[in-house]
Amino acid sequence: MTNNVGAYEYDNIDYEAYTRMDFGGHVSVDAMMAYELNQMTFHERDTIAEEIHGIRLPQSPNETPEMLGNSLHLLAVELESLPSKQAYDASQAFPQTYINTDDFRLIFLRREFFDAHKAAVRMATYLDLIHWAFGEKVLERDICISDFDETSAKFLRMGIHQVLPGRDRSGRRVAGVFINSNNEAATRKDRVASALYCMIQIARNDVSVQRRGIVGLYWTHNLTFDDLATRAWVKSIVTAASPVRCSAIHSCRNTDNNLALMATVMQTLSIGPNNRKRLRVHVGSATECLYKLQTFGIQSIQMPINTNTGMIKTLNHHKWLELQRNRDQAMQGNQPFNGIECPDQQDILFGRGWPKMGHPGNALFRSAIEARFEEYNTAKSKPDKTKIARSIVCEISDSGARFLREDTTGWWVEVSNDVARQKVSIGFRDIRKARHKSSKANNGEGNPSAQGTKNDALARPSSNNALAQVPPAESSKRKVPNPDSKVGADTLGVSSAATNLSAAVGDEDTSLSFLDMDGSKRQRCKCRPGGDNSEARQTY
Repeated sequence: MTNNVGAYEYDNIDYEAYTRMDFGGHVSVDAMMAYELNQMTFHERDTIAEEIHGIRLPQSPNETPEMLGNSLHLLAVELESLPSKQAYDASQAFPQTYINTDDFRLIFLRREFFDAHKAAVRMATYLDLIHWAFGEKVLERDICISDFDETSAKFLRMGIHQVLPGRDRSGRRVAGVFINSNNEAATRKDRVASALYCMIQIARNDVSVQRRGIVGLYWTHNLTFDDLATRAWVKSIVTAASPVRCSAIHSCRNTDNNLALMATVMQTLSIGPNNRKRLRVHVGSATECLYKLQTFGIQSIQMPINTNTGMIKTLNHHKWLELQRNRDQAMQGNQPFNGIECPDQQDILFGRGWPKMGHPGNALFRSAIEARFEEYNTAKSKPDKTKIARSIVCEISDSGARFLREDTTGWWVEVSNDVARQKVSIGFRDIRKARHKSSKANNGEGNPSAQGTKNDALARPSSNNALAQVPPAESSKRKVPNPDSKVGADTLGVSSAATNLSAAVGDEDTSLSFLDMDGSKRQRCKCRPGGDNSEARQTY
């Protein structure tokens, strides 16, 4: 990377100042956060809590062509009026710079909910930072993996900054900082370059990320004391220049790790008051933190953490980097590129396995097919069934969902309507098979053991008939009590009832089986006085 100090004083900053904890006149960071929350109304706190859980996300303004045009014009005016914008001025020397495109500028406008002044300040800060980290080449074209030198590329592949595969339950992307004990030697420039690269990559081709924001994670289980000052500065400067908004931030640390507690306090101070409102701290082991994150809609299967060793997993991260490299090569060769890195929640995915079957879009797809199964099943001709399948494809496409298939390179591509119609037809066929199989199981067909049991039950006499066939009390071995004996009337009544019951079931039955209430035979297990009768309890 080129070191452009000149107008940027990032290399001459007192980084130790970022470890000095200033609570703004409060006795602790908890008191400071409590004060900030108390300045909000109940409705504001409730809205932020729902946004953290993904229940209700903030509504962005209605993006009409007139509104977008006015916002872009105001942004251009604000950029020209900024007193310090060295990197932006340098970018204007390139006639075809991507910085002047509407798509790039809309990223920062959506980040600030179309506040032109805030968007201009953030955009200028971002350009200054990438100019310092990568050099002038990133002012003419988008950042590519080839812009990383050997040391910075090694740090990028370590997986300290990762974009998780998939989304949370509300459809937001999840990105995190997963601290590794082996990255103390990384420079500040390497850390900034890695963080900003991940942020801009998930924002530049995904409008939903620009509007909804992302979920941020901060994993401190492997933290060391050597680079606290550097981490605090990187967190602060990246927060001020990030092109995407964090709608929720989760910080996970060990229970008995005071160093992680210090890092959490420093992170709380460095992210600023607006992000502190959306911060949730989870304390516990790696497994406990993963369970807590699940309550916020973050799937533990997506987390790059080995719960046994606590180490960071990089398999999905390396796959993500390879996908970005393939896109860079296609864009540099002026080739069309329609790959989709992460499907939306409403998309229907082709393929096998429970991750695809459990995708929200696939679940809605099955519900749509089941709702029209009777219509499809009663269609008299194949053209009629084809027409029904095509109408379902049109309904799904009109709702904004896409039919996606994963190609050999790992990207998702949208299939044609004919291929989507075939998937609908296959879905109807699977429902028909499932219903037919369920009907056979309920009728006991195709299961010899179930059929035999059914026949035995039909041939077995009922409980009333079994009692009727038992010999009378006079033929029983047990003697009937004499009514003229000296026992009381109550005792006689109980004895008589016991005698009748004994006569009904037979006296002193020593067989190894007995009749249950439904007339079926069950094995007898004798109880042992004073012993372990668990077997007897289970038998009875």
